[in-house]
Amino acid sequence: MELPFLSLPSFPALPGEPPIPWSRWHDSFETFIAAAGLTDASDARRGAILIHSLGNEGQRIFRTLGPVQTYADCVALLTGHFAAPQSVIVRRIIFRRRRQKPGELVQH
Repeated sequence: MELPFLSLPSFPALPGEPPIPWSRWHDSFETFIAAAGLTDASDARRGAILIHSLGNEGQRIFRTLGPVQTYADCVALLTGHFAAPQSVIVRRIIFRRRRQKPGELVQH
């Protein structure tokens, strides 16, 4: 099945705070899936489309969140990361606990 030409902005397109809330972007993504006729697509395919729609920055963040098995796992991880309100203090703690992985660039 070919995907019709439909576009969805990447989430988030650039580092930093996303320009729109995750819940609103995810609603748009679900509308995109319905418009493209992919509501009955396999779990793996919907997950791949979701990850692709994240763009470079979103994919970079997604890879740091952990392994997933299903589309629902993808959505749950991303919701937990982007929708959870975090204070500056919590973000600093998370940042200071972060360790560079072998082969990972400093910019990441």
